[in-house]
Amino acid sequence: MTARLEGVSVTFGGRNVLQDLNQEFTPGRPYVLRGPSGAGKTTLLNVLAGYVPVNSGKVTAPASRAYLIQEDLLFSELTAFENLAIIAWAKLNQVLTRSQGLAHLDELHVGSLVDTKVATLSGGERRRVELAALRLSEPELILVDEPTANLDVDNRRRVYEGLWNMHPGRILVVATHDAEIPWPSPDWTRLDLEDGRLRVS
Repeated sequence: MTARLEGVSVTFGGRNVLQDLNQEFTPGRPYVLRGPSGAGKTTLLNVLAGYVPVNSGKVTAPASRAYLIQEDLLFSELTAFENLAIIAWAKLNQVLTRSQGLAHLDELHVGSLVDTKVATLSGGERRRVELAALRLSEPELILVDEPTANLDVDNRRRVYEGLWNMHPGRILVVATHDAEIPWPSPDWTRLDLEDGRLRVS
């Protein structure tokens, strides 16, 4: 299934945050959403997530979706596995075994941290544990807001590598300020959002 914006506009306090957006998002091809602060990137992700109603237009998106916001969502005093287990139970009503948790963490190259308290992890390691948590529900649509904020070059590369490995067969939309996206293939789409309008570049 694809996600689609058709003539979508959103207004907050009399300000047109998004204006007449038309864009289709297809599985298997990552989309990178860029634009200055206040351009509406997070609002656009919230629209796709179903968190923000539109003033006009139509939004079509898979019901199975996962959204990684900028704020840290992990419990610092628990281990990486314990965090995944809590998320699996709270959101999916599933009991996650240690081997299942380890498999999800291994896919993001943080399997060695399965029993490590989150409080001791670096920013990049925490982000990758959060990405592992996103995969628990096997979502069709993955939305990620500023995944590499405040990370160094090496950790940014690892986070993007993890995102790239997650995208096959899924719709992936990433909002970022990063000028360079270190993905191994040019097969992705850049979307520029400015003054509430979207442009494919």
